[in-house]
Amino acid sequence: MLVQAVGLALLVTGGGALAPVLAASVLLGLGTALAYPTLIAAVSDGVTPRERATAVGGYWFWRDAGFVAGAVVVGLVADAAGGGPRSRSRRA
Repeated sequence: MLVQAVGLALLVTGGGALAPVLAASVLLGLGTALAYPTLIAAVSDGVTPRERATAVGGYWFWRDAGFVAGAVVVGLVADAAGGGPRSRSRRA
C-alpha cells in the first residue's frame, strides 16, 4: 500500500505531464498487485474453510461497494469544483 501511496503522490504532484502519469500508473498497478493477494489471504485465514467462500464474497461486495461510493464522491466533488467539460469559445 506504500507503493500505491507513492503512486498517488506522484500523480497529484506530476502536474498532468505524461511521464509522471505513466510512472504513477505503473506504481499504482504494482502496489495493487502486491496488496490484493495479501488482503484475500487475510480474509481467508480469518475463517474456517467452510465459511471461506462466504467471507471472500463479503469482502468483494464491500470492496466493490467502496469503488462505487468513491466514484460517486469523486464525481460530486468534480462537479462542484467545475470539473466538467471545458467550454469552447464560438467564433461567429
